[in-house]
Amino acid sequence: MVNHHANINKAKLTETDIITKFIMPAVKNAGWDDMTQIRQEVKLRDGKVIVRGQMGMRTTVKSVDIVLYHKPSMPLAVIEAKANNHEVGKGMQQALDYTNLLDFPLVFPPLEEQNCIASKVDELMAFCDQLDARLEDVQITRLHLIDAIVEQAV
Repeated sequence: MVNHHANINKAKLTETDIITKFIMPAVKNAGWDDMTQIRQEVKLRDGKVIVRGQMGMRTTVKSVDIVLYHKPSMPLAVIEAKANNHEVGKGMQQALDYTNLLDFPLVFPPLEEQNCIASKVDELMAFCDQLDARLEDVQITRLHLIDAIVEQAV
């Protein structure tokens, strides 16, 4: 099977490109029904109205890139995509804000960020193991030193 995405420079893709080329195909391949369980650009609330003098402006509307539904009236998950020129955490923060508006109990970062987190945890755990080994070496050296001092004193 040919991977048509292998030569795509993801750094140059827009948010819409990432959604249409990567996220939506993955969601559909995972078994989500496009007609009943997936909605895109779901409006959560109108932007705030800011009045200055006689003029009023509305700030940006809050909308989620993708909402997955268990049933039509039961949202289950939020997917917030970002173009690659944004930090991963920006999409995560937006998803957290949106899940609060939708009253969701849990939020999961994108798989790529989950992998980064897991990798960092593994790295930190390995460092902890090194510290434990060093501490054990120090304790053994301390005991040898105490034995040597006692032997010299006797």
